[in-house]
Amino acid sequence: MEIFGFTFSSGELWLLGICGALIMALIAHRLALNLQKRNAFNSAATTFRNKVLAAVQGIYPIPPVWQPQDYPRFKQSIPEVETAAAEFKPFIKRRTGIDAAVKEYRDYCQKKTYESASAWEMYTSMRDPGDIGPVETFRKIVEHLLSFAERN
Repeated sequence: MEIFGFTFSSGELWLLGICGALIMALIAHRLALNLQKRNAFNSAATTFRNKVLAAVQGIYPIPPVWQPQDYPRFKQSIPEVETAAAEFKPFIKRRTGIDAAVKEYRDYCQKKTYESASAWEMYTSMRDPGDIGPVETFRKIVEHLLSFAERN
């Protein structure tokens, strides 16, 4: 038999068929692995996102005004966010990026006090041009942290 200008005997056709079947099985296996990896990422991303949002509940999404009793939540949320990130880290490629985002979150939350936020609001003359303020800074930090859980 002649295929693409090559002449094959019946024994060679069997070998060619077996090789084709093996190649197709390998392709199917790789596709299944990729699908399984994507599903595992999506599941872990949903869990990560839910844990982070539960940790920052009451302070994110940003309420109209942070009350004085809300400020302890910043420090209390740090271990919860760090744990969620540690559990999620094996599923992402940008591991140093999530470490940096968690560090930024931790640093911000450890420094956040009612006095510092109210001083920024009250003393507008002390602001630098282009200063975005504590509320917008927190929003950007949390959104950056949640960006690691975006779907593939």
